[in-house]
Amino acid sequence: MQCWLECENGLQIRVQDLLVIGREVDCDLVLANPRISKKHALIRTVGQTPELLCLGRNPTRVNGNRIDGAVRLRNGDVLEVVDTTFTVWVEDAPDQVPVAWMLELPTRALVGLLHSPFLVGGGHRDHLRLPDLPPGALCFLQAQEALVLEPGIDLKVAGEPVEASDLQNLGNSDVIEVQDQVYRVYAQRPGSEQTTLWSGDAPPLPVAMRLEFLRSGGRLSITFAEGTMQVHLSEQRSDFVALLLKPPGDYVPGDFIPDEVVLPKLWPGSPTKDRTDINVLLFRIRRDLLRVGINPFRVIERLKGGGATRMRIVPSAVVEIC
Repeated sequence: MQCWLECENGLQIRVQDLLVIGREVDCDLVLANPRISKKHALIRTVGQTPELLCLGRNPTRVNGNRIDGAVRLRNGDVLEVVDTTFTVWVEDAPDQVPVAWMLELPTRALVGLLHSPFLVGGGHRDHLRLPDLPPGALCFLQAQEALVLEPGIDLKVAGEPVEASDLQNLGNSDVIEVQDQVYRVYAQRPGSEQTTLWSGDAPPLPVAMRLEFLRSGGRLSITFAEGTMQVHLSEQRSDFVALLLKPPGDYVPGDFIPDEVVLPKLWPGSPTKDRTDINVLLFRIRRDLLRVGINPFRVIERLKGGGATRMRIVPSAVVEIC
């Protein structure tokens, strides 16, 4: 379990075992307001659940209700410490993935990809050292039971060229060709002898998306069949997502929006901007999604060969921008 407090300006503060909020300089979170007590409140972890304990005289509220003692915090709760407001985000650790991914080496040996990220290469910092490969040649990232490859060098996946740093969604039994060597990835659910992932079916698309603009950037809430997840995006990335969710003209959410429509909207008066700039923006959004444990390939898609981008949603999805 991970717990974060998000300020109104988008700044996020992670809660470890204990976080003390107050006016004194030795508090974990110092709020310079004379109405706040020296030790005003603390958040602690009780049985994998965050709990708020109020210590100060002036009010501390959760979802508008004054708290005088202790209360368990839930994902999405709004915490008010006198005149400062935070949003509480509670999520599973992104490296706790219920599917066990394995990498088959050219020698046919199997290695478990035990955490995210997992680096394979010939460097001292790689988790699996293979002297024939450059340092950081393969970087495996896990999110929502999916495995994403961020290669450090050019290679091939399923016979298709993939450039260095280009994120690639991997499927069960996909082949990775690196410098004339063949690697293969497998997915296995714990307790199962069969290497299957989602029973061969593609994971369901989001059923709702809500983009909330903040003072700094925006917060995108994505609802899947299994629940809602949130990610904070910078201002320009939020503008790109908003354009895809509420596209101009006859386009509707979920359509591929051509680059010639996107470019003048995102960079008005900048004729030098081109598809490369969109690709960079897309890469950064995907990295933001991965950082919070969301499989980016379930959310946003680039047309094969480039030229257009879309948000991936079901036809009846609820879309909101505020």
